[in-house]
Amino acid sequence: MKLSKTLTALGVLAIGLGVGAAQAADLPVREPVYKGAPFVQAQTWTGAYVGLHAGYAWGSGAASVGPFTSDNGDIEGGFGGGQIGYNWQAPGANWVLGVEADVSGGDIGNDVTVPGVGSASTSINVMGTVRGRVGFLFTPQTLVYTTAGFAWARNKVDINVPGLLVASSSATHTGWAAGAGIEHAFAPNWTARLEYLHTDYGTETYFNSPVGLSADTDQVRVGINYLFR
Repeated sequence: MKLSKTLTALGVLAIGLGVGAAQAADLPVREPVYKGAPFVQAQTWTGAYVGLHAGYAWGSGAASVGPFTSDNGDIEGGFGGGQIGYNWQAPGANWVLGVEADVSGGDIGNDVTVPGVGSASTSINVMGTVRGRVGFLFTPQTLVYTTAGFAWARNKVDINVPGLLVASSSATHTGWAAGAGIEHAFAPNWTARLEYLHTDYGTETYFNSPVGLSADTDQVRVGINYLFR
């Protein structure tokens, strides 16, 4: 009796397994799903940008009266300011063209004191440039460029000879600037740069006299830009 019940249970189990296997065989087979590579937007430098910069300048000045010129001493000092510009990169090209204008405030000058006589000082307190840029992309994120264009500076001269003369005079110099730099995109809309500029501000007269002063500087700047793209 027990043997009969056991054989019956095994038969029912075998039938159930057979039906389950048949039903499983009838189920549709899922095809593997292949996902494409994620879309990555191409890096481009085209667009307007704004930014801030800071730097240090050093150079020399000269005084002149007619054809006679004399060294007016070394000038140096720090500065900081902002810039605005526009880049254009042809699709698929490694060349980037651009234009930029900047303005800076600072104190770039020198002070001369003659004991028992008096003192004189000169200071470039505001300056700026409008320049074109031509750059080459070594990588999609790293731009190396040259730059050149117009430069201007506002300079002030103070003279103090106790008991004889206390005078101040200012003039706006114009000239040119040229240099080179490297700029790196460290985020989708942010770049950082290191730049060198040489400026020649030309000669302007002071104190309503034929006395002229000239200045040229070498500048090292660091900056950060936000690019609208």
